[in-house]
Amino acid sequence: IGFSVNLLTLCAMVLAIAVLTGCTPFHRSSYVSVTPHNEDYQVAVDSSALTVSGYLSLKNAILGLVEDAVEEGVIRAESYSGDLSQDLSSAVYEVSRGDPLGAFAVDYMTYDFSQIVSYYEIHIHTTYQRTLEEIQSVKNTSGVEGVRSRLRDAMGDYESLLRIRVEDYGSLNIEELVQQVFEDNADFAVELPQTEVKAFPDTGSRRILEITFLYPHTKTSLEACRDETAERVEKLTSLYGSENSESASAQRLLERLVRDGELTTESTGFSDSAYGALCLDKATSLGFCQAYLLLLRKMSIPCHLVYGTYGVEKLVWCQLQLDGERYYVDPTRSLVTGDTTGALIPEASLTSLGYVLDE
Repeated sequence: IGFSVNLLTLCAMVLAIAVLTGCTPFHRSSYVSVTPHNEDYQVAVDSSALTVSGYLSLKNAILGLVEDAVEEGVIRAESYSGDLSQDLSSAVYEVSRGDPLGAFAVDYMTYDFSQIVSYYEIHIHTTYQRTLEEIQSVKNTSGVEGVRSRLRDAMGDYESLLRIRVEDYGSLNIEELVQQVFEDNADFAVELPQTEVKAFPDTGSRRILEITFLYPHTKTSLEACRDETAERVEKLTSLYGSENSESASAQRLLERLVRDGELTTESTGFSDSAYGALCLDKATSLGFCQAYLLLLRKMSIPCHLVYGTYGVEKLVWCQLQLDGERYYVDPTRSLVTGDTTGALIPEASLTSLGYVLDE
């Protein structure tokens, strides 16, 4: 009997322990975690939310959302100085309509805000007319030379579109700059593109420009023409540019250039380019000058285009440094006369022969 009582006592103890620990196989139950109520609770804060305290930071925060093409953005205003309602209205309008990026990218923008304990939570709702890729494609520029550099990069790759942000729109003439890039880069300037320019916003000196380049030929065709021009330059300079002096090499290269050349006044297709003169044997005055400059540069002879008049005719010709002296060459004159005698004109003789340089 004593053994039975002890056994019963042991079983009761085991059962009690199992119930207390929740490990009993005889009973299953659900558990609810209860947290004491705290009157001084803290509201969870989204650490990714932008925080602003004044108008300038508010406007920059909204602009930052546009830069990332955020459709539903959250901004937190803490210790805000100013009238938040009025500032929000002004900032949304200024970013979406007055700022270049907003004018370029935003279709429309709305907002709402509410107070949460010690701060305001602002929601910016934006519908875009541009993709994030298009927004990120906008390149910053500085000054006219910066714009020229961006144009050079785009035209060198025969791109169809360039987007740039400029700070002084009023001083820019994009078509004129495109022409300059074309004339200054005969190595890749195979064909002068037409350009279309859209500016965002419509007014102001700070704008985003969307420049479309319209080439009659495809990018693949233009690249092939560029490569063919380079091969032609390599061949001609190896055959005719190996004279004893720079003057002799320049003379021989000019003779070869005009030998089979045909001058045209039609500025179409490839006629204004070195490709037209070197590979098609037909070009304008500009095209033959471009070709001659490429040949000279291959020989490391310093040279560039110059502009002016011959008699009453507007003209483009070449200035070059030969054996330490400055000379001028007018390929057009040699093409018309078929004679290259005296084609290397010393600077001192330029005016007496009827040439007048532009100022």
